[in-house]
Amino acid sequence: MELARYIGANYQPEEGLSPQPESENLASKEPPIKITRGFQVSNGCIEFFVRIDNNSEHGLFDVAVELELPEAFELLSPKTVIAGNISPHYHEAVTFLFTCHQCTTNDINAAVKYKDHQNKFHIQQMPEYKIESCKYIMPQDLSRAEFEAKFDKAPQKAWDVRLKEGTSQEEVFRRIQEQLHMSTVTASGNQIELAGRSKDGRDVLYKGVVKNSEGGMYLSSLTVSELERITIGIACEIGNSLKDKIEQVSLKQTQLLQKQDQALGKLDDIPALLEQYGPKIEEAIAKFDDMETYLRDHLASDWEKIRGAWTEAKNGEISKKEFAKRAITTLGWKVIKVVMGRFH
Repeated sequence: MELARYIGANYQPEEGLSPQPESENLASKEPPIKITRGFQVSNGCIEFFVRIDNNSEHGLFDVAVELELPEAFELLSPKTVIAGNISPHYHEAVTFLFTCHQCTTNDINAAVKYKDHQNKFHIQQMPEYKIESCKYIMPQDLSRAEFEAKFDKAPQKAWDVRLKEGTSQEEVFRRIQEQLHMSTVTASGNQIELAGRSKDGRDVLYKGVVKNSEGGMYLSSLTVSELERITIGIACEIGNSLKDKIEQVSLKQTQLLQKQDQALGKLDDIPALLEQYGPKIEEAIAKFDDMETYLRDHLASDWEKIRGAWTEAKNGEISKKEFAKRAITTLGWKVIKVVMGRFH
């Protein structure tokens, strides 16, 4: 579908492009020329046109339009485009091609330069023209309204991911952007919205919100696409990406704890720890079926130091109390913090 939003009811573009009824005519009193601006989006690029109507009784000569763009836009055509000579009561139009590097709302400036019939040189500055780039550069060149309407009845997948303590919102958003390779539509506060194409060319919309609750920090995500399998696929990609991040954070925390323990040496009061936390370790072993996996994942390389004791306890060779004693004696606060975290 082609998005075409034209401004200027009198403009008759070539190649079947039709203007909308809305118009903006920028007429000058001296000299008597009329400037009409507008644009369409095609293949991810903005085609910006400027039409010059000669309403005088004399010809205009060496007419040229010079475009000024903000840094957010990249001009793909020459900065100055020649319109040539314009006969009385005729018009000429020039087209500029540019794209954007980021979501932006910016003013576009241009100047029309020409000579009159007396060979006097004139410059007429075009009033600023505002374009909200990400409102229009969408998959398949849909407008923002068309894009969102397209997904009103499309398959949706919503899911929450609990973020590891210490994971920043900025890091989460960065990971999402890296994983999806989409154009960021909005990113403000704790929300991010992206739009793009799947690997097989389907339109995809992603919305994410980072929120805090009593249970911790969560990423609440909504993915919408034309096909259910794409929606689920995007969900898996984001989930795996965040999982990798969580594992990295967990490893860093484990390494930090190791350094702390090395600095503390044997300062821990083992008997006191056994008395206070030994029963909790026994309770965790009895209560949670996944304790082996949980300990292995959260203790990382330290798991090997108590794996033998766990195997003996699992086989009934030693008691749960004995395992708790060996674990606390070997790892101290490390294993206590991991086990206590399982209760939350």
